[in-house]
Amino acid sequence: MVLVVESPFSARDAERFGVTDLRAAGLAVEVWEIADLTLPDARRQWFEPSPDVAIERVGTWDRFEELAGRLTSDDAVVLICGVYAPLSAKYSALLKRILDSQALVGTLASGTIPPPVGTQRLRAWAYASLKKLQALARPPVEVPRALDFVWAGTTVKAVASELRDARTTCRFIHTLDADLLLAVEPRAIREQFALIVDTMGPFHPDYVSQGMENPWPPDCYQSIVQSVSEGLTARGLEVVVAAHPRAKPGSLDALYPGLQVVHGRTPELLASCAFAIAIEGSTSLGMAAYLQTPVLFVNAPCVPAFVAGIAASFRRAMHAPNAAVGELSSVAMPPLVDQAALARYVRRYVKSAGSPDRRFWSVVAADILDSPRD
Repeated sequence: MVLVVESPFSARDAERFGVTDLRAAGLAVEVWEIADLTLPDARRQWFEPSPDVAIERVGTWDRFEELAGRLTSDDAVVLICGVYAPLSAKYSALLKRILDSQALVGTLASGTIPPPVGTQRLRAWAYASLKKLQALARPPVEVPRALDFVWAGTTVKAVASELRDARTTCRFIHTLDADLLLAVEPRAIREQFALIVDTMGPFHPDYVSQGMENPWPPDCYQSIVQSVSEGLTARGLEVVVAAHPRAKPGSLDALYPGLQVVHGRTPELLASCAFAIAIEGSTSLGMAAYLQTPVLFVNAPCVPAFVAGIAASFRRAMHAPNAAVGELSSVAMPPLVDQAALARYVRRYVKSAGSPDRRFWSVVAADILDSPRD
């Protein structure tokens, strides 16, 4: 089985993309990493290498064509890039070579976030309309056939419609994050600490790897953290930080001076904290909803409109309270939980009702092994 990725394959990716589960099902796993071809700036981000996965770092399209030419009907390929709407011409060679093969081909549509609200919704509509017009002005990306599978959380809309037809099996499971929650139970009695759900703020690696403009003003994020820390400490609460999974240990010290930053334990911390603090929107908040953890959104005048708009969409979907940094001395703590809203959030963005209570990649492996081959 082949996983095709466009970022350096990390130890986190090996866990997130189910290498252990796939191997346990009897599938041999290798990775084709095409960052040099489609996303070269991804090499600028930090990652912890995965030591026990066979990784082919593909440097030319000729080499990719050579690899794809070896695929047979006994193989399966999962594309973790190049399939999302609108299709980009830079992935034409990837799609043609893989979909021309006899291999079973699938992709993921796991991460889902609430739609924008207010003026952000209007901006999103305008941006989507512009992208559609730009796509119409370009030659269409031709694909030889549709995908065999889309393995999804709660929707497949992110996958380009050109790659889905009546022969495509769309399997709804849950988000990849939800795998981490299957063995975690919320605690009846929670500990008295508030948990900041880290998003890396201005240090998020996508600003570099995706060539995105960094919207954060200097020191804004840090000033919010300082206000949160001082405000909650004054009310007798310890403040702990659940580090973003892509953060290098030690790299967040400048964002959270004096606070305990914990790596690799976000689900457990969300299950045990008194409540979570959200400065930005994040798919990690789906774990909070799943665990019925109270969430308090915190804002400040310096937060860029783009970031604030995304946070507002999460806040509205979770029906969670919002507080300015200057109001932390008077806001209710822990914040109230709208259990119905969180349950609705889980159904829409984390795990569909009736979906299997099995690990994501064990479902993928079963589909691959059960599929008829020519």
